Parts: sequence; structure tokens; C-alpha cells
Amino acid sequence: DLRNGIEGRVHASFIVNPLGEITEIKIVRGLSPTLDAETIRAIGTLPRLKPGKQNGQAVNVAFNVPITYTIQ
Repeated sequence: DLRNGIEGRVHASFIVNPLGEITEIKIVRGLSPTLDAETIRAIGTLPRLKPGKQNGQAVNVAFNVPITYTIQ
């Protein structure tokens, strides 16, 4: 974690469901247990998003995002 001088990138994935809710948050490639947990917490606090649509119907959309942690 940042207190121990750990910097780097955590790769996370999640699904935005047809209601715009974020579900199934997972760490794809972690850095440390503390930073992985913080990544999951931060993604979980995001507001509802606009759902993806396919042929006019709202559908699940999967996202993979890198989160970079640096010490300043």
C-alpha cells in the first residue's frame, strides 16, 4: 500500500447492468491486499451509469480498467 511505498497498477473488471448499477467487481491483476480492497471500494462508490444498449435494449456491459497508484 501507499504507506509501505507500493506503487503500481491494479487491473479491475466490473459489469454495468441494464439498470446502470455496477456489479461483479473483481480484481484481475492485483498489487497488494490493501490497494486491491481500496480499488473495489472506490469502484463500488461510483454513481449509477448510463447502461449500454444493443438494438435499442439495455444490456450488461463489461469493463476492464487499470487504476494507477503513485506516491507524491
